[in-house]
Amino acid sequence: MAEALSGDEARLLATIDARAEELWALLRDLVRAPSVNPPGDTRAAAQVVTSWLERQGLRPEVMGSAPERPSVVVRQAFGSFGAPAGAAGQRLLFLSHLDTVPLGDAAGWDTDPHGGEVRDGRLWGRGAADAKGSAAPMLLALSALAAAGLPLRGSVSVALVADEETGGAGAQYLLEQGTLAADAVVVGETTDNQVAIAEKGVAWLRLTTRGRTAHASVPHAGVNAAAHLVRWLGRIEHNVAARLPERCHPLVSPPSLTLSTLAGGVAPNVVPDRAEAVVDRRTLPGETLELARDELLAEARALQGEDGTVQAAVDVLVWADPFETPADAAIVRAALAARRALGLDAAPVGYQQASDGRFFGARGVPTLVLGPGVAEGTHVPNESVPLAQVLEAAKLYALTACRYLGAFGE
Repeated sequence: MAEALSGDEARLLATIDARAEELWALLRDLVRAPSVNPPGDTRAAAQVVTSWLERQGLRPEVMGSAPERPSVVVRQAFGSFGAPAGAAGQRLLFLSHLDTVPLGDAAGWDTDPHGGEVRDGRLWGRGAADAKGSAAPMLLALSALAAAGLPLRGSVSVALVADEETGGAGAQYLLEQGTLAADAVVVGETTDNQVAIAEKGVAWLRLTTRGRTAHASVPHAGVNAAAHLVRWLGRIEHNVAARLPERCHPLVSPPSLTLSTLAGGVAPNVVPDRAEAVVDRRTLPGETLELARDELLAEARALQGEDGTVQAAVDVLVWADPFETPADAAIVRAALAARRALGLDAAPVGYQQASDGRFFGARGVPTLVLGPGVAEGTHVPNESVPLAQVLEAAKLYALTACRYLGAFGE
């Protein structure tokens, strides 16, 4: 059942509705500014953002660890009932990213991947959903809030960062600079505009075995690292991967372990002295890197107990923390109230992928993920996003800011 809107809220939403075409044009321009990563050059997309913000009378900052990888940050402070702007208020951060994944097979695209074509109520192109489809409504929501003169207390920032798709270096750099200090964070990713309060983590772990090379005609003279790796992987599949689905979480799917790459040996007639595999381990909130690593090493130790020639190691290539924000956190209540105000269901969900939200969750900052589009439609040819959902996202972001900064009751 929809909650009643205040008069100020209704006028704010009407303003956003009236700017729908402007919103969609901004998204189109962002999609038309290629920012494929690698190489991760976000200069064209950042220019679209800064030019648009300056036309709104807002003052963006452009910064990054390298000139070709800029991020854009804009902050608007609000005062309430005569208080100085930003006094005694909360700092709300909306965060999304400008870079996109590569295009993949060009033959798989039915439209120009950087054309921003509008067809069948959707905008098509790389980044249309992930995550320029969140970036554009965040910008419009901030502009609408800045112009509305609402009695908010605190500040709203929008940060559109580089390098999310290749590990999150853009957000990490801004955090190290102290630019992204916040009391609550809304991350723009593809959640079908639902409020995701739990996010799975990911570990990329390299499994290495070492042996001793020899001529393949006298294999007993060597130690076959590849054979050891195969045996180790077999134990992992049986004793670890097969049991992970038994672990449950109310909002996200069970953890998983996927063998991603496998390599070993130099020639058919040579006993390999080194072999390695990389596994992708998705973790639940509450699971740690140490747990994921130790489960694999336990199987190596068991193998070593059977064969003293086994030498095995696990190295961490990538680790992204899972996180979970309590359902009663103020930012979660605000976002769910925003959905109810639009007549939408308001049950929190989980996010199955990893986002830059992990950096804030690891710091104890209440964080949620919310944005248009669905994950199944990203990282593939013919990426697109429903325009109606992009407009809905702008309303949700604006209403969330209103509710969180205390302008209206929940």
